[in-house]
Amino acid sequence: MSVVDFSSGADAALPSIRNGFYQGPILASDGSLEPIITYFDKLLGQDRVRAIGSADDGSLKLAIDFNLDRELTTEVAFIRTPDDWGGYDHHIIASTQYGCPHTCGMCVDGLPNSFKAHMSPEQMAYAAYRVLQEAEKIRGIDPTAKFIIMQLGSGDPGANGMNAGAFIRNVHKVDQRIKGVYTSTAGALGKNNMPHIVAAAIEAKSKGVIVEAQFSVHTLDPEKRHQLISLPATPLDKIREAAWSYAAKTRNNAYINYMVVPGWNNSLEDARALAKYVPENCILKLVRLNPTDDLFQLPQFLQVECTDKDVGRFSDLVMTAFMAAQNHSLIITPKDNAALVEAACGTVGRGALKGRSQLQLIKGFEPN
Repeated sequence: MSVVDFSSGADAALPSIRNGFYQGPILASDGSLEPIITYFDKLLGQDRVRAIGSADDGSLKLAIDFNLDRELTTEVAFIRTPDDWGGYDHHIIASTQYGCPHTCGMCVDGLPNSFKAHMSPEQMAYAAYRVLQEAEKIRGIDPTAKFIIMQLGSGDPGANGMNAGAFIRNVHKVDQRIKGVYTSTAGALGKNNMPHIVAAAIEAKSKGVIVEAQFSVHTLDPEKRHQLISLPATPLDKIREAAWSYAAKTRNNAYINYMVVPGWNNSLEDARALAKYVPENCILKLVRLNPTDDLFQLPQFLQVECTDKDVGRFSDLVMTAFMAAQNHSLIITPKDNAALVEAACGTVGRGALKGRSQLQLIKGFEPN
């Protein structure tokens, strides 16, 4: 069985193999992931793949310990997709790294400075494969269903774009029903990761997988942005340039994400600023501020309730401003989905860490 480079030439994308973590074949001679799956099944067994919870609609959360002392634990979720998410039936929520080195105002992860390591593409592939396998056991999945992977972590300024790109190139081999990837990218500009993401998106498209990119800004006011993001943020002009370039080069959707916070970033002036900022080949996505609970203390300016009506009112202002500026970008306001919010960036780990989750715990399993 010959060894085929999983990274398609990006040798630096395989730190786990260099460190002796995985020494076997990366891909079988027919291009399948079987060697990776066999290796990790044997290495991890059942004790280090722990079900956190499941729900009646087939949603499932797993925690996978990639080392014995549980320092490298990732969470992966499988949930039903909201009706307005492009025809996909299920989301797989997965990360590209263990922990996060930053504390951002809107993130309710509760784990500042928890970053441990980047996940290798093999680990990303196995996590996605395993949550699909377990979901199939619990409820069964329609063989004609379409899946999209929401790739969290790749928006971190320190993200490893080579690893994320290598996974994207080969994601169709995890399961042929995976037809989309939704990846965070704005922060990754700081480490010159975008070329890897763009190249991987173009290659994946040739294999029937559409990679959509999100570039989160949330506010165009520099002072407010400093309040929100606790790290040197990627300059807004660089994000705008990258979003335009991604859409132009890949011919895939590029989203400018804007989290609506009533009384903080939803004024007419904010709407007019967006009308000048959003490139016409990109999509503005207005999202509701993620709800939280008494487990986490968010900054004062984020301790507000945001309803769908709040998003709708700001959307009306934005549309008026875009028409006045003759900006013809598409504006969308996707509906919230309880499971999707529970699995979103900054919330995917809280149920396991605190023993609380919207998903009911599976009998016989304990939270992390």
